[in-house]
Amino acid sequence: MTEGPSDPPELLKWRKSSASATGECVEVAFGAKSAYVRDSNSPGGAVLEFSRSDWVAFVEGVRRGEFDWPDDTPPVQSAYEGSLSDAHDDGERVGQYSLEI
Repeated sequence: MTEGPSDPPELLKWRKSSASATGECVEVAFGAKSAYVRDSNSPGGAVLEFSRSDWVAFVEGVRRGEFDWPDDTPPVQSAYEGSLSDAHDDGERVGQYSLEI
């Protein structure tokens, strides 16, 4: 991993999912040859850079359900906010996240 984005940071347009109600999410930006991901609560923090082909493979995997939580997975206890089952006030099933492409 390189230190900072390959694309000029001032040209990156960061966005997060409109389904993000809790504010605890990641943001994505697209450059000329890369996709970038960062923590929305720490915009000055670490930035992950992915090649276009890696990003496309990830998105296709999400669409195919490769990252869905198995139904028999127990809730994971968070060190600071209770369990994942408490994370969604709207009754959304744990492990079902929205990724807008």
